[in-house]
Amino acid sequence: MRTKNFLIILCCVIATSLVLIILGPTGQQNQSIKDIIDGTHQQFREFKEQLRVSDEKKLDIDPKFLALLGFTQTIYNGTKSNFSIVTYALKGQAASLILLAQNMALRLPNEPLLIYDLGLSEEDSRAVGGFCNSSKCSVIPYDLTVYPSYVSDEEMHAFRPLVIKDALTRAHTVLFIENSVRVRGGSREVYDLVRTVSASGSGVLGWVTRQAVSARTHPKMFEYFQVTKESFLFLPMEQLRVSDEKKLDIDPKFLALLGFTQTIYNGTKSNFSIVTYALKGQAASLILLAQNMALRLPNEPLLIYDLGLSEEDSRAVGGFCNSSKCSVIPYDLTVYPTYVSDEEMHAFRPL
Repeated sequence: MRTKNFLIILCCVIATSLVLIILGPTGQQNQSIKDIIDGTHQQFREFKEQLRVSDEKKLDIDPKFLALLGFTQTIYNGTKSNFSIVTYALKGQAASLILLAQNMALRLPNEPLLIYDLGLSEEDSRAVGGFCNSSKCSVIPYDLTVYPSYVSDEEMHAFRPLVIKDALTRAHTVLFIENSVRVRGGSREVYDLVRTVSASGSGVLGWVTRQAVSARTHPKMFEYFQVTKESFLFLPMEQLRVSDEKKLDIDPKFLALLGFTQTIYNGTKSNFSIVTYALKGQAASLILLAQNMALRLPNEPLLIYDLGLSEEDSRAVGGFCNSSKCSVIPYDLTVYPTYVSDEEMHAFRPL
């Protein structure tokens, strides 16, 4: 871009010179040409100086921010051995924060929870403070107004490393989580992560995010490192390095519901049944199927799974399917994740 601008300026200077040479008097022509050449050389030298300074990439930072960010002093205390869970709350996030604190009290009752108040209203602060009033839960007011305005941007989340930096002055190891996260494991799983971090040598353990580097990087950073934003559009921000083994974490409740904790197949049975299901609004189609079964396979049992029929439709189907060869079985899908009820995915069929 700078080279292009220089070429445009050079062309304009040359064109102007030609016009003056053609139209001006002979004496004035020589003086004008000399002035133009001197001016062109001066502009060329200034442009080269600008390019040199730009290529050096001098980073000018206010010492105040260096101190706030911990670059002028050691923030990490290697003599500490304590562990803390760290989160934060912005304006309007008090309810989610309280739910997280309840989750921590249930799953990790022995671990300290540090909550950074980044803009809660006075009323929300009192509510959180009233709930978080034990030795294992602390609310820490943190003023973001001392930083540039973009640090408070809720979409960029530039305040996250600031929160982590401050937390590391209070604890040896921290687990940073969003207040919308809920923990399913216990202390054993958490300390497995702590040991992994300690053994890795890097001191940092992160998870893959769906967002690309370009979504969480300030535009000026691409310019500073002389790279294009397009090069990072599909590059994940982090890589998970726990172990080469792929561990699948499944809630035991779902393992039991899906039959993985007990034998569901009884080899002693020899009976045969026809099975179908009905979602909301499918009562008419279901009754036609039952009529077809009664006509074509009158001796075979028909099991109908009610996955969401209305009360009126349930009565209609029950009134038609009232023999020993036809049974309606209510089946509750609300105990599973919401996508199981998706009519397009049909994830309920194997259930």
